[in-house]
Amino acid sequence: IPLLRVYADMSDPCIEYYDPNKSMLELFFAPAEQWVSRCDSEIIDATLKELAKLFPDEISADPTSFSMLKYHVVKTPKSVYKTVPDCEPCRPLLPSPV
Repeated sequence: IPLLRVYADMSDPCIEYYDPNKSMLELFFAPAEQWVSRCDSEIIDATLKELAKLFPDEISADPTSFSMLKYHVVKTPKSVYKTVPDCEPCRPLLPSPV
C-alpha cells in the first residue's frame, strides 16, 4: 500500500515558491496512525523511499540529482480519511443540478 496518497508541487501554483530549478513539495501520508508516534527522521526516510518509487526516472535513476534542502513534519492524525471496505453507505449524497 503506498503511503503518499496526496502530493503537490507547490512551486507551480504558488509564485512565492517558484524556482525553475527547484520544487517545493507538500506530501500527505494516509493512513497516518502508524506514523504519528514515529520520529521525523523515520518519516522523512519513508517519504524519500516513496518519492523514489513515484519518480523512478528522476530520483531512482540518479539519486545525486535529488536533494532535500529543508523539511517540516506536521502530524495531524485524523486530517486525511482512510478508505476501508463497506464505508460507501456512510458517505453523504452530493445532490447537484448538473
